[in-house]
Amino acid sequence: MAEAERAVLAAIPKMGRTLDTHYLPQLLRSELEHPYWDTMKDWCVGCTNCTMVCPTCFCNDFEDHIDLSLTKARRDRIWDSCFSREFTAMGYANPREDLKYRYRHWLNHKLGYWVEQYGVFGCVGCGRCITWCPVGIDITHVAATIRGKGS
Repeated sequence: MAEAERAVLAAIPKMGRTLDTHYLPQLLRSELEHPYWDTMKDWCVGCTNCTMVCPTCFCNDFEDHIDLSLTKARRDRIWDSCFSREFTAMGYANPREDLKYRYRHWLNHKLGYWVEQYGVFGCVGCGRCITWCPVGIDITHVAATIRGKGS
């Protein structure tokens, strides 16, 4: 066994959190109307910290800058967050106006949609979202609660 593999095996029992991923994408998809999403709407402040520190978040927007002479233009790609209210806004409506839907989409993206699209989870288990959340939201606790095993 390589030294790196031994180090990983030695680290596993020292980790403080676990996440039961067994059928998690299917469970989340079937629980889109779970009452806990309303709790999350009231708990999450939509600060975007979790998405800004996540190594797998990649939401972005574009800004166009046009010179006053109208002869030069530049398009910049800028970091954005699916927690931003404006992120899904369209000219006539916003399908995720309520923070409940933005939080639910983010968690489903990390723990469900990625598995369906890419065959792997969009969460690498680093805990940065937990560390930087100013109100103490823990993605593992939320998933366990939706599963029916949280407090």
